[in-house]
Amino acid sequence: MLLKKLTPGADVHLTIAADDSPTLRYGQHVEGAGVPHHPTPDPVGSTRLYGHNWAVLALLFQHPLWNEIASPVFWMFYVRVKDVPALAEKYDWEFRTKHQFVVDMVTRLVQLARWLKLECPIWLVIDGGYTARPLSSR
Repeated sequence: MLLKKLTPGADVHLTIAADDSPTLRYGQHVEGAGVPHHPTPDPVGSTRLYGHNWAVLALLFQHPLWNEIASPVFWMFYVRVKDVPALAEKYDWEFRTKHQFVVDMVTRLVQLARWLKLECPIWLVIDGGYTARPLSSR
């Protein structure tokens, strides 16, 4: 419904953004938690945090009062390769990179757009960390 409502038409593009977002967690036994890079260091200056990391694909649109708004469309739970064995024993978890998640989410969004018969071009916005071959070659 969101895509259909916010589709600008064939002459204007639809903008989506992909990034990863860490969420702080506490406790010694939080499943899937790792120590990802902290994009907004705390006052002490720590560049790492203990928590979960999510790969997110969001739809960007202009709001008349708040300028650009990001509305998450798809998200996937990222677990570092060294933390996967503990989850694999219980959940048959296998490692996938954030790049693989973004490719999968963009593919799903394009399939959804085709199914909805959307006619506008789709622009993907990513930061420099995602400009690797697995993503840019698709």
